[in-house]
Amino acid sequence: MNKFSQTLEQKYPVYGPIGRKGEKDVNILFKKAGSKTLHHPKSLKHQVKGNDLEIDSTEVDVKTNIQPGGNFAVETGSNGWLLSKTKKSPYIIHYNRFDEKTMIVYPRKDMQIFILTGLLNNTLRIVKDKKGNDLTWMSIKNLPDFVTILN
Repeated sequence: MNKFSQTLEQKYPVYGPIGRKGEKDVNILFKKAGSKTLHHPKSLKHQVKGNDLEIDSTEVDVKTNIQPGGNFAVETGSNGWLLSKTKKSPYIIHYNRFDEKTMIVYPRKDMQIFILTGLLNNTLRIVKDKKGNDLTWMSIKNLPDFVTILN
């Protein structure tokens, strides 16, 4: 979102609707599992902080970017959603829109440490997407211990 208060769909016409549907799907899945949830699709204050949902009073940033085969990207630039100083949600959930059930859940701080350490040790690398954003690709088949997979 920017200072003109664009919606996610206005700012990102291709991926915004996909992301918003992922937020809704994750919200529904956790509600069905008995969690108390709040969705913040129209709150600029929450969206800027990366607080798409609250699940049992815990703020969560939802990324609808698990690809077929299980790869997903983590935005690792200084202004990317993982490392940005404006993003405050303690947890990130990646959602698989293709099977509509698989989620990868982790604490933001643990992934920040993992990514930065991996980049320093050359065990991870950064690639640029079409818009020039820094990404680190990960696989559902090879995740650190602090990551939880929900199906």
